[in-house]
Amino acid sequence: MRSSRSPLHERLRALGWFQFQNLVAAALRKKGYHVEPVPRRAALSTGMDLILRRDGETVAVRCSHGAASRVGVRVLRRFAEARIRAGIPAGLLVSAAGFTDEVHEQARAYQTTPWDLPEVTRVLEDTLSPEDPALVTSFLDQRRLCPYCEEDVTSSAPRLHPKPGIHCLGCTHFPKCVYTLGIWTEHERLRRFLLEACPVHPGTGSLVVSIQPMTMKMVICPRDAADSRTRFEPTHMVSLQDPGADLIGLRPPWIPPENHYVGVFCDVRDPRSPEAPQESTIRSVISWLQPRCGPGSTHRFLVHCHAGVGRSPAVGYVAWAIHLGPGREQEAWQRMLDSCIKHSVMPNSLIIGHADSILGRQGALCGPLNRWSLDLPWSRAW
Repeated sequence: MRSSRSPLHERLRALGWFQFQNLVAAALRKKGYHVEPVPRRAALSTGMDLILRRDGETVAVRCSHGAASRVGVRVLRRFAEARIRAGIPAGLLVSAAGFTDEVHEQARAYQTTPWDLPEVTRVLEDTLSPEDPALVTSFLDQRRLCPYCEEDVTSSAPRLHPKPGIHCLGCTHFPKCVYTLGIWTEHERLRRFLLEACPVHPGTGSLVVSIQPMTMKMVICPRDAADSRTRFEPTHMVSLQDPGADLIGLRPPWIPPENHYVGVFCDVRDPRSPEAPQESTIRSVISWLQPRCGPGSTHRFLVHCHAGVGRSPAVGYVAWAIHLGPGREQEAWQRMLDSCIKHSVMPNSLIIGHADSILGRQGALCGPLNRWSLDLPWSRAW
């Protein structure tokens, strides 16, 4: 791989997103691909900028030219999710700012090839000569286009900016499009953030920065909402389904099989019913949760059942109780309620009763449920 001090490398950093994408497309055409640019509005919603086709092979390409920070695993996951929904088996993620270590570690699992700037430089130098019209045209193109509507951005002086005379670039479609190009350098943004967010220690002038410890996170939802997980990005998943339910497609590709638990039992609260969850079934759920929900866990769980009303809130409550430990059952109950995307839930009392016995809480796990049920303005006899 060539050095990052290559003259071509430095010139690539100075290009805008539009010119950078055109250069990548030109290089891929020279490699024998048929390149189809994705319309800008569709590209913003899907994360795919180019579609490559060659010998029956289809590859989706995303070009990220933001030079402020390296591309993280969140971009990789969103790109992979959009690509899989479109039925495209492979992807190419191109970044001018580089990638985090986590992206390099997980790219193979997502069937995505990462190209950073040295790799793009190597491909361009191998496929495009200095006299190539595509290369020359892109480097001479000085336009700055809005990444949302592809119109020119113009320079203007913000009236409310704290520094007089500072200019920014704004879209000519304002107010229909409110895109503006950054007017502060990254170190200036960081300095202002620290001054506004961190108090100054009296008498020393030094910043007092307090970092909150990371904790476990959870989302509890019905199955039809479990697909909308691009923002939360869970690391572990619990799927609770009825016997005979379709289990295909429950696990997204970025969650390893060992991080996904599938429980098959009905949402029944009467212990006399043959369909009621048995203690052995709940013991299996708890055995999977305990090593993953310990006091020091920082995992992100997505717990879902069919409706997100009975089974998943009950299992989510048990997971929070394991994480917080004995004596904090009321706090675990509140954490569970905060994790539910539905406001009207009725956690399965039989599941909680089995868990109380298995964990040896001596009724403490059932206490918050009983108090909460008495305060309800309505009742449901399940």
